Amino acid sequence: MKQYDVTKQDAIDEFQRQVINAWKDINEECLEPAQVSKPLLERVLNLTRSMDVMYKDGDGYTHSKGSTKKNIEALLLNPCLV
Repeated sequence: MKQYDVTKQDAIDEFQRQVINAWKDINEECLEPAQVSKPLLERVLNLTRSMDVMYKDGDGYTHSKGSTKKNIEALLLNPCLV
């Protein structure tokens, strides 16, 4: 924020824009993988998905008692509802 002299909200908006663009790149590569094998690509995609879920609405790793706990409970205790 200091480097580019922008507000906190401007910085957040820019990061969100970068995340959206990264997902577009990831989805495009998954449709027609050219340089990476599909099994490797799937593992990277799964890690990316889990990080997206973990950090989308704040730091779900450090503050795991909120949505992170609910997501894990839903996945492990009620998998048919997910």
